[in-house]
Amino acid sequence: KVLSDLIGEVKLLYSFDATKIAPGLQAYLGAGWELKNTKLQYDYTYAESPAETDKFGRFERTRFTMGPQAVAGIEYSYFKIPISAFMELEYFYDVLADPGWSRVEGGVGLRYIF
Repeated sequence: KVLSDLIGEVKLLYSFDATKIAPGLQAYLGAGWELKNTKLQYDYTYAESPAETDKFGRFERTRFTMGPQAVAGIEYSYFKIPISAFMELEYFYDVLADPGWSRVEGGVGLRYIF
């Protein structure tokens, strides 16, 4: 069970004009660095001998890791208010807790433009 999952990231993005597809649309590519801190809870049952009934056990672990990421996405900002909508895919590569482990991540959301 995930008790908490905190992620911080810094990205540098290069935007491309995609208004030929739709007014206000932009595509972007970039790279960055991601920090992750996850607290996990493990529940399990066990028996010390075949004659015993199952016992319950629990332990918690905190996992901190970090690594580089690559990102690609689109952003739409053809609104009358200073907000844009985005969709993106990221590729994360772990260099600390489990070197070599990688994962494709993604997100959708709104950004306030100031």
